[in-house]
Amino acid sequence: MINIKKINIVKQLAEKFSNAKSVILADYTGFSVQEMNELRGKFRESEIEFRIIKNTLSKIALKKAKIEGLEEYLVGQTSATFSYAEPILPARILKNFNINGKTLKIKAGYVEGKVFGFDEIMQLADLPSREELIASLTRYIANPLVNFVRVLKNPIVGLLNQLNIIAESKKGKK
Repeated sequence: MINIKKINIVKQLAEKFSNAKSVILADYTGFSVQEMNELRGKFRESEIEFRIIKNTLSKIALKKAKIEGLEEYLVGQTSATFSYAEPILPARILKNFNINGKTLKIKAGYVEGKVFGFDEIMQLADLPSREELIASLTRYIANPLVNFVRVLKNPIVGLLNQLNIIAESKKGKK
């Protein structure tokens, strides 16, 4: 007999896989419940969902969500992060999460419709955030404009200084 609870779990996972901008799978072997709760707190602060998932149910959910390529990484103890806003942030948090010298072993990820292995996820984790990229782009755009305004302003300031010197010298002659 099919368990209704498992059917609901598969349905929920399929929705999460479909709606998330990124899903990062990691092996959490060796972490205590307290350590996992600390990690959950970090994800919660960033509005990222962190779940321990069952491999068999996740494989069914991936098929239902029509996502291919992640099934091979669903072995051993597996956790999943679901990010619905910032796709790279979960990888960055997982990469930097370290308790007593222990880190989660990232298996793979699904980011904006593409499956990435461990090495590629690590490269993505090193990328600057969207906000950092926008700030950098703004600096690059604004810098030439600021320099242009300075160039235009300098002759006018120089002319005003010369006129002030001439005006002062004429006041001194009177």
